[in-house]
Amino acid sequence: MLIRDEETKLKINGRTFQLNLSFDCVLAFYEALNSEDLEDFEAVDLGLKIFVKNDVGTLSYAAKFKVLQQIFKQFINNDKAQKNKPTMDYIQDQSYIYASFLQAYGIDLTEQRGKMSWQKFKALIEGLPSNTKLREVIEIRARKIPKRTKHNSEEINSIIALKRHYALRIKTKSNYQESANDLFEILKAQASR
Repeated sequence: MLIRDEETKLKINGRTFQLNLSFDCVLAFYEALNSEDLEDFEAVDLGLKIFVKNDVGTLSYAAKFKVLQQIFKQFINNDKAQKNKPTMDYIQDQSYIYASFLQAYGIDLTEQRGKMSWQKFKALIEGLPSNTKLREVIEIRARKIPKRTKHNSEEINSIIALKRHYALRIKTKSNYQESANDLFEILKAQASR
C-alpha cells in the first residue's frame, strides 16, 4: 500500500477484470452474505456485480466462481483468519467505526464511499487509538471476568453489564471471512459435479 499503488485489476486465464474494492462494496457484500434469502449462486452473481466493473454475463458459473474466489483470496481476505472469539462485527459496529474514524482521523466515512479501499479501511481500523469508541467496545468484549471474591462483586457486576450491553448480537458465523470461505467450499463442490 505504501510502496506501490493498490492493485485494482485481476487477471485470470488471459482476461483482465477491473475491480471496485472500496470498503463500502466489501461491507455490502458481507451484509448480503448474512441474508437468509440469498442462495449460493445468487451470492456469486451479487459479488461479481458489486466488485467487477466488466461485464461477466458470458462467463460460465465455474468461471464466475473462480473470479469471485480470487477476488477474496488476493484482495479481501489476504490476512490471517481470526482464531479467537470475535470482538468486532463490521455490520453491527458501523456506528462505532464511523465515530472512531471521525474522532481519530477526521474522516467522514460517508464521504469515502466508493473512494477508500478495503485495504486502507482495514489498516485504519487496526491503527485506531485506544481512546476511540470502537477500541473501547472491543476491549470490553475481550475483557476477562475475574474470579469472584468478597471484594470484587461490584466490579464483576459492572463488567458483566458492559459485556451484555456491547455483546455481538448479529447471528452470523464467527467472522465474515469464514462466511465467504464456507460459500466458496459449497460452490466449489457444486461446480465440480
